Formats: sequence, C-alpha cells, structure tokens
Amino acid sequence: MFHHSTMQYDDGRKQAFALTEHGTVITAAGQDKHEEEMDIAAERLAREMMHSE
Repeated sequence: MFHHSTMQYDDGRKQAFALTEHGTVITAAGQDKHEEEMDIAAERLAREMMHSE
C-alpha cells in the first residue's frame, strides 16, 4: 500500500517513500536512505510485489 509519504508491505513493515521534483524516488528504512530513478524504482517495486506472494 502506498501513501503520500510511506509505503507499507503486507507484513506490516512501513518504509518512507517520496517522489522528488527531479524524477527520483527516495525510500528509507531506519538509517538506510536510498534514492533512485523513478523507472528503476518502479521495476524494482513491481518485482518485489510479484515475488512476495
């Protein structure tokens, strides 16, 4: 599930999530902050969703 500032996995884990003005996605879990291009992030998240079932 995606909200404007977080995403939540089926197991209840939450992770910070933000789209930036310059075409990147920032995700963060605790101190681990990661920024990547939107298309790469979309592919990675789709793979995670497909393999989590």
